[in-house]
Amino acid sequence: MWWIETGLKKPSENLFQKAESLRATLVHLPILAVEEIPFEIDTFLYEAIFVASPRAAQYSYSYLKNYNGKIFTVGKGTQKALAEFGIYSETFAENYEGGEYFLETLAHKNNGKIPYLKWCWLSAEETALNLKELAQKFEIDITHIPVYRTFYAKEFAENLKKYSGEKCFLLRSGKAAKAIAPLLSKEDQIMAFGETTLNALNELGINENVIR
Repeated sequence: MWWIETGLKKPSENLFQKAESLRATLVHLPILAVEEIPFEIDTFLYEAIFVASPRAAQYSYSYLKNYNGKIFTVGKGTQKALAEFGIYSETFAENYEGGEYFLETLAHKNNGKIPYLKWCWLSAEETALNLKELAQKFEIDITHIPVYRTFYAKEFAENLKKYSGEKCFLLRSGKAAKAIAPLLSKEDQIMAFGETTLNALNELGINENVIR
């Protein structure tokens, strides 16, 4: 069986070993491509900044190095990416369910209220969150600054033809799930990572052969 890692990040050695232990061959075939979006941040306008991913950290670190407010992330990966640039951030890494979970946790830790009113939200252009609704729910002001966009990698379908036989696709985002849907056969398996990926698969009616 082929394990097709569709994420942008190169698979870890541990994942290669896991696939081998299950008599599968792991290959890296990103289904999405990424490009940076030109942007500027007036950091003086914000009491807190949320960095949504390691890639957002990579593109925005030059603005964050001299920022004196609070910087938050969700997950150790983004925190580590910022630390590599000498930037400290607070993170909520356990039971990660997304940005809304982060805000709920922050409010819970502060007697039900978000302690910072003006937020800058650094993420992909196509964030899965409705930030306007979140701002109303938590009574805060959120400015979304997209720092990159992802799009379907046109060469994916052609490259996939090289791998005949049983396949298991490793999907790590809702957008990846939507991109792979037209290419799936009934025999294909899916290893889904994260709530947004599972939600996208459910919306597409893809429930069989899904490993969570």
